[in-house]
Amino acid sequence: MDPYETLEINRGASREEIKRAYRKQVKLYHPDKHTDNPLSHLAEQKMKEINEAYNILKDNASSVRFSQSSSNRSSSSNANSKSYDDFKREAEQRAKAAQEARKAEAMKRAEDARKAEEARKKMEASSSLFLGSVSILLIIMIVSLLSIT
Repeated sequence: MDPYETLEINRGASREEIKRAYRKQVKLYHPDKHTDNPLSHLAEQKMKEINEAYNILKDNASSVRFSQSSSNRSSSSNANSKSYDDFKREAEQRAKAAQEARKAEAMKRAEDARKAEEARKKMEASSSLFLGSVSILLIIMIVSLLSIT
């Protein structure tokens, strides 16, 4: 892991630039912002990388030592870590999936509301029919009682 690449800053960045880049990355990838996301574990992994990079670079002497020791190394990440583009692509996929889930939920609520309205109308029609039948029976009973007396 290259802490400069992780924080998206140039080698030799000042402490203020390092701090600013760290805060920016934390705002983007903090796990609390991704709690409802099915891939929130990726945000947690990214935050670990961000914290590690910041801890390496926050001390100017450490960043100089790291720059010197890593100058001969390749700037690519190790095989187990994902690149920023991979993380961004996955975040976009998660956002799209969440949007589709919200849309499906809204459609389900609309369908449930339609069914509830249908059931209410059927009950209303049934109760009107029942009341009409009861009214007819009462009239028949009254007429019967009047004819008997």
